Formats: sequence, structure tokens, C-alpha cells
Amino acid sequence: MTVYFRAVFAATCAAAAIAMPATAGTGRITLNDTGMTQCIDHHKDWSSDCTKSRQDAADGRDADVNIPDDGAAGFSFQKVCRSGQMAGDGSCPVDPPLGSGPDDWGCVYDNVTQLTWEAKTDDSGMHDYQRFYTNKGEKARGDSSDVAWLVDATNAETLCGATNWRLPGVLELQSIVAYGNGAPGMPYPWIDPTFFIYTLGGHAWTSVEDVHEHRFVWYVHFGNGRVSSDARFKPYGVRLVHNLTAQGQASLGKARFIPSPDGTEVTDIMTGLAWRRCAEGMAWNNDAQTCDGLATLFDWQDALDHARANHEGGWRIPNIKELLSLANHKKRHQTLDELAFPNSPLSFLSSTAVDSNGDVFVKYVGFTKGSVEERAAYNNNAPLPLRFVRRGRE
Repeated sequence: MTVYFRAVFAATCAAAAIAMPATAGTGRITLNDTGMTQCIDHHKDWSSDCTKSRQDAADGRDADVNIPDDGAAGFSFQKVCRSGQMAGDGSCPVDPPLGSGPDDWGCVYDNVTQLTWEAKTDDSGMHDYQRFYTNKGEKARGDSSDVAWLVDATNAETLCGATNWRLPGVLELQSIVAYGNGAPGMPYPWIDPTFFIYTLGGHAWTSVEDVHEHRFVWYVHFGNGRVSSDARFKPYGVRLVHNLTAQGQASLGKARFIPSPDGTEVTDIMTGLAWRRCAEGMAWNNDAQTCDGLATLFDWQDALDHARANHEGGWRIPNIKELLSLANHKKRHQTLDELAFPNSPLSFLSSTAVDSNGDVFVKYVGFTKGSVEERAAYNNNAPLPLRFVRRGRE
């Protein structure tokens, strides 16, 4: 029998609050792309011709590995039977139907992040997509309306052969958000519609407590891509996860960001991305080990123009998942690493823009808490700083 996980890995998995998917044996995680395949022009018209747009859809798996057979727009998933076998292995059918039997579809494996997700059902059972749970923590393990109970029950069930099911971290849950579904004509909610057929476009709990308010827990919203926190007693959606190896920001510690010889950039060993240490408009002071000056503020069109004029060396505006990967939700005063990014502004634009009833909104991260927000793309009264990123050199 071919089983897609190894017990030795499952036994060592840890439910870290900010756990991230890891490439086995490397300490490196691979970020999922955002699923953007369209971009917006200055006339507010959407197009799939995005090569020179300097927007989200011009870079990454969305543009380079858009193979629809195993997921839309750069996502890559596989169905997993409740026995733990991959679709097409052993007695697991090539295209198993959802169900409660061992050879029925019960989970989704993400080939990019190496995370395995609970597949929701429409059968009124504990995995039903319309069933909501509070997030009160360990004290609520006996309450069948709380996620702590669901975790215990799912592990007791050995869903898809695993006993290390847990709530996802913030970045893990955001990894399956398809921001590209925020473009006109795309399916709702914001998730791959083939592999996550039962999903509501609303809040879904993570495992991460809000360090500013212990009664609040972080969530990801599958109707607008928002990432924020709310009171733990509220009933929200849940999608459990498990992974084969344990890796996260906390274990990387101060060694996560490695400066370049001249100090002007840092490479994030967790993601492999290279970042400019200073916001655009500021300058690196190597003697003082800080960024001098004031950050330039950009509206959407000016940001894209600036990116076009300064793309040499592969520098670009990060997409919203790349940008949020810099947030450490366990830091209390601000979620950016102050040694890696000294004297930094606390909000940055991403390259990810979405449609909302005919208006265009650009996603940004507020690093005071590490939330994903949005603002009108063409509102010149609300400009924000930029921090450039590029793929790191191996």
C-alpha cells in the first residue's frame, strides 16, 4: 500500500503558532502564489495581457506554471483518500468522490507547500462546510461547537491516515487564498473551486492568538482575502491542516534574514526571497546600520510606474502573500523585524489588486499588527510606501 506520509515525520510534527510549510530537509518554505491571472490598466479595464504590467499576475507561478490539470493559476493540488493514499495509488481511485469510506476523497495535498488540508463535506457531519466553530482553546476541548473538539475528533478519526491535525497558522491558511478570484468573472469564494468545492466565502480561524488582545484570534477571510483578528467566541469556519515536517519563523529566530555584503538588502532564508532593507525613497546608512530619509508614498499608478522604471536586477513590488510573509504575529509592538528593516514605515502596498463592484482595490499589509487590508487603488489621498523584492540568488 502506497501511503503519502511517513509515520516518523507525523510523530515529530509540531503545531507551531506561526508554522509554515517546509521543503523536507532544507529549512526552506515555498510560498503559494496568489492565483492572479489578470491585471488592471489606467482605464480600469481588466486584461490577461500582464507581462509588462508590473502587477501581481506578471510574475511567479501564476504566469510561469499555470497548468489547470491540478489547480487553477499556479496552484497544484492532489486529492487524498481517507485511507491516506493519494488519488491513483493503491485502492484510491484516480478521481475519488467525496465520502466517508476509506477509498473516498477526504483531504487535499498541496504540492507547492507540502501541506495537507481537510476537505469539507456537505453531509451535516463534523466536516460539513456549513458547520461553524468557536476558537476558545484547550478549555473547550469537550465542547462539540469548538474547534478544539474538532481537532481531537479528527485526530481520533485518523482522517486520511493522520493523527497530527491542527488549526493552521496565519500564513498557512492564507496560502490557499486565491486572490485571483477577486478579478471580474472569476469564481467565488476565493479558493480553488475544483479541489475545495465546499467553502464559504467568510471567516476561517487560525491557531494564532492576537498578542494585543488575548480574547481575539487571527482569521483569514475567503470572500475578500482579508487577514485580521476577532473575538474567539464567535462561530466561524474552520479548515484543519497537517504537515510532514515542523518548520516555522520561531525556530529560525534571528538568523532568518541574512544581509548582503553592502547591507542594502536581506535574504529571507525562510522563503528564499531577497528584500530591500529600506523603503523606496530611503537610503541605507551602513555606518549607522539604518535607513535614512523619508519613505516616498505612492498611489497605485505611481507605484506601477516606479516599478517599471526600477526593475533592473529583478526588483518588483511584492504580491500580498510575499508581503505578509514578513509579518511575525508573535511580536507585540510591530510585526516587522527591526534589525532586518530598521526605521521602517509600518504599511506597504502590494502588487495585488482586486475588483469590488466595478471599483479597483489594492491589497496592503499593516505591519503594526500584520493584517491584510485594502484601499481604493485610484484614491490619491491614501498613498502608501513600497518595499521591493526579488527572487533570491541560490
